[in-house]
Amino acid sequence: MSRFQAPPAAKRFLWRFAPVLAILAFLTIGVLSARSALASAGAIGKPGHFVVSQCASVYHHSRHGHSYTDYTCTGTFRSDTGKANDPRAEMSALDDPVPAGAELPAQLIGGHDAELVNTAQALQSFVEASACLLPVALALFVLLTDLINSERGFRESWRGTKGTATRAVVLGIVALSAVGMLVVSPLLAFLLPR
Repeated sequence: MSRFQAPPAAKRFLWRFAPVLAILAFLTIGVLSARSALASAGAIGKPGHFVVSQCASVYHHSRHGHSYTDYTCTGTFRSDTGKANDPRAEMSALDDPVPAGAELPAQLIGGHDAELVNTAQALQSFVEASACLLPVALALFVLLTDLINSERGFRESWRGTKGTATRAVVLGIVALSAVGMLVVSPLLAFLLPR
């Protein structure tokens, strides 16, 4: 029985497409992390309080041994203005269980999703959003240098970009990520309104 072998042109196209998918995936993750960070900082959504009805533990298993447990709570969201109440609100990814009846500062960010207003969580999510630019820079480098399809290694390909726009763009994205993680994230987490 013979295995299907894609023609060389198709393989080349597929390997060229992989960095594009990686770029799109990491940009999407970054945008979602930034949205979560803005909600945790109290900058987006409807401000109010989440009254816990019950919490359940959620076990997350990874094939790489990085399993963890967090908590998802259901309850009622009450806006600060009193105009919006959601008795089916849900708050997920909490580190610890919260007793029934506890009232937590929250932002309602769409549907029934409430986000805990928490400076530490906002900082972590802003850093995650900025960190997503690092794999974007790597994937862009791979795409622009055709590293996967070339016979050259990473070091030789990097040297070949000296003085080119490719190197400037990749280093610019890395610098943007570093400034975002080290400077912008803490400023946003601590200075945005609550």
